[in-house]
Amino acid sequence: MPPEEKELIRVPREDMELLDEAGFNRDALTELIHDFAVNIGQRKPKSTGLSESEVQILRDGGAKGLSGQDSFNLSAIELLSVFQLQRDFKNLCIASITAKDVAKQLSISPSRVRQLSSPANLGLSKFQGDSGERLYPTWQFDGNKIIPHLRALLQELPANIHPLALGRFIASKTPDLEARELDTDLSPLEWLVAGYPPEDVLALARDL
Repeated sequence: MPPEEKELIRVPREDMELLDEAGFNRDALTELIHDFAVNIGQRKPKSTGLSESEVQILRDGGAKGLSGQDSFNLSAIELLSVFQLQRDFKNLCIASITAKDVAKQLSISPSRVRQLSSPANLGLSKFQGDSGERLYPTWQFDGNKIIPHLRALLQELPANIHPLALGRFIASKTPDLEARELDTDLSPLEWLVAGYPPEDVLALARDL
């Protein structure tokens, strides 16, 4: 018997136009969205499976319908946002290093890494990877040194900030950090590594 044909779920035209502009394959994404919708349609209403901080990142970007029954009403763009978030987190896990790697890079003992990772003495940013391991984003290292003023920065950040949100904050250029002599805007990371006073970066961190 020939394989049963699937009736693809219609995706709003405006969503597809945005996907086309972003360079995504229309047929592949339509199929992906269909399979996802069929999958969740066979289950009882439940949450999206994202953590509260992950949901907040999506909401900050304009996504809606990310809790309870509304999780079934995600548009194509919002579904893509969820997939993108999950993929970005996996990539962050791959790019980050372990406590053993940190100890080797900074020429310190593993026990010293644990001390720097303690909430009571926070001098390094860490997060739990998708396999449960403790990982350290590499943006906080400048060669074999910790970037300037990292401890002060971490103290100003929300305690529950998602590692993706932190990575985007630290790497995003902003007009609030204008290097006038260079006639360019810098990211918080560039600003700190370049030796500028940290107060402007700390003020931005307080607003997160």
